[in-house]
Amino acid sequence: MVHEAVLFDLDGTLVHTKPEYRYIIMGNVLATFRVPYNARLIDRLWFDAEKDKIISDELKLDPEIFWRLYFQYETMDFRRRYTEPYSDADFVNQLKVSGYKTGVVSAAPLHVIELEVEMLGRENFDTVVRAQPTSGIRPKPEPDGIVECLRILGVQNNKTVYVGNGPEDVIAAQKAGVLDVLIKRGEYDFQDTNPSVRINSLYELRGVLD
Repeated sequence: MVHEAVLFDLDGTLVHTKPEYRYIIMGNVLATFRVPYNARLIDRLWFDAEKDKIISDELKLDPEIFWRLYFQYETMDFRRRYTEPYSDADFVNQLKVSGYKTGVVSAAPLHVIELEVEMLGRENFDTVVRAQPTSGIRPKPEPDGIVECLRILGVQNNKTVYVGNGPEDVIAAQKAGVLDVLIKRGEYDFQDTNPSVRINSLYELRGVLD
């Protein structure tokens, strides 16, 4: 077995949050600030690795205040209605059965991580790392979350794969020295992303791991 561990991002990689959700929530926040918006702006605020820069430089708003209001609008019951695992997420269980160590590295808020891991089955993951300043771990594109996951699992970086859906995932994985795999879910066209491996389904990982 060349690789011993497979790590994952959550939202957009293992779990799908329907577009309507971000348009409703982000739309409410932007309307409260009386900021003109469209679907493209909301997509950027949802997917872009430099969300806070967009908020401060382009929207001229305080990111801390922006996100505080965002989380006032967000409730787990509401989010649950728009969130579901991707149909190929069962591959994580197949990895576990095959003897691979598995983990999650996500920058999402704790309550979102808990919701999504619950949907996927907590038993399918050996560890879950929240890479956020509030947890003492710098978020992606810094490699700290992946490095911490490797430490917990006791695996070497050259025996590990990290799967994500955005440029911050690719950069973090490359900095950590693990094999970076970008899964294309067709939700957002990320520019200037140069992963080592591209896949369209988690099942394609079989060819990467063999």
